[in-house]
Amino acid sequence: MLVERLDITSDGETALVIRADGVTIRDVRIRYAGGHGIQIDGAADVTIENVDIEHTGAPVSGANDSEERNDIDVHESPRLTVTGARLARGSSGIYLQDSPGSELRDIEGHDFRGPFPRGQLVQWNRSGDATLDGFSCVNPPGSWPEDVVNVFDSTNVTIRNGLVDGDDSPSGVGVIFDANGSGLVEDVDAVHMGNGCFSAYAGLEGSIFRRTRCRDNVCTDQGRGVPSSNALMWASNPDPTITHLRIESSTYANACNPDNIVWPAESFEVADVSEADFTPRPPLSLSFCWE
Repeated sequence: MLVERLDITSDGETALVIRADGVTIRDVRIRYAGGHGIQIDGAADVTIENVDIEHTGAPVSGANDSEERNDIDVHESPRLTVTGARLARGSSGIYLQDSPGSELRDIEGHDFRGPFPRGQLVQWNRSGDATLDGFSCVNPPGSWPEDVVNVFDSTNVTIRNGLVDGDDSPSGVGVIFDANGSGLVEDVDAVHMGNGCFSAYAGLEGSIFRRTRCRDNVCTDQGRGVPSSNALMWASNPDPTITHLRIESSTYANACNPDNIVWPAESFEVADVSEADFTPRPPLSLSFCWE
């Protein structure tokens, strides 16, 4: 089944619901003000290509009225493929629960609004064996993010070639392996983070941060409280039995707390982190056939 070349506006309900296997959604623009943008429920092998989804019901600033305002909401739907998505002002951009095997590419995110526990560009929940390759997320003042990319209770997740810019949460970080999550973060920049750039806090052994870069983090209260980590850049799992974590060929610049770069150092098998100036990669700027 093919859903393509539609301009959908929804006020109060989910704009597009998919409950059949093998559906392709292509060249679709969605504006929604309640429910979700696209909801995929119990549908395997769904493909989404070139979509522009915005939650127009978000307030001028601050949190959404509900955590159930995701641009793409996925439950029990394995092997989702998303290629080319501009996502804005949802509770989260893409939230996957019990949906392993996803492949997400060229994901452009803006201004996510929570409230907690949402606030991510992408979050996997019990949804391992996944890839996010080519992405950016810019959260300006007035947004309400939590972790920007969160790997929760999901293993073998690869996150590559991305930028996370802006996080005013006192508890959220740029990219985190959380609650028994694990995988690889490679060639990702994190800037203007409050509580942290990269983390394996509560994650499993074996996770790697390779060629990650962090700069211009924020030690002060951005309106939601001071960072609970005192603006840590890389965090490990403090469990003393978790020791096989790695930071490889990674860089930081302009640390607001230069004594708080890596913690706890003893939990990293390798912590190859050096100070050097760098220019962050630019955010994605996707274009679509109707623009």
